Amino acid sequence: MTEDSWRSPTPTERALVERWAREWNTATGDDVAIHSRLQVRRSCSCGCPTFSARPLAVNPDLAKERPLRVEGTALRSDGTVAAGLIVFALDDNALDFEVYSLDEKPVALEDVTFVYIDDPA
Repeated sequence: MTEDSWRSPTPTERALVERWAREWNTATGDDVAIHSRLQVRRSCSCGCPTFSARPLAVNPDLAKERPLRVEGTALRSDGTVAAGLIVFALDDNALDFEVYSLDEKPVALEDVTFVYIDDPA
């Protein structure tokens, strides 16, 4: 983990958070809203694009599982799988969007499209 400062999200980070929130709300019936004052910060020092975002308050009764049950797979433009996405609820109305490579190649958020999975198991 790093202690980077909170900042405004890039358009790609905002789009990832907004899409995830839509998928989460559909899968769980929650009503997570993306505020105009959304902030993000890098939350890993390994070079991956993992970041935390706030304020994002999920219903605590729906977010008991860690990680949260709506996950994603990142696809490159050619359709090959590049990375995965796991979302964790943090204690301060923040969520951590952990993006991990599946083939040891660097992943840039701008170069992938996320497909979301609702796995209630």
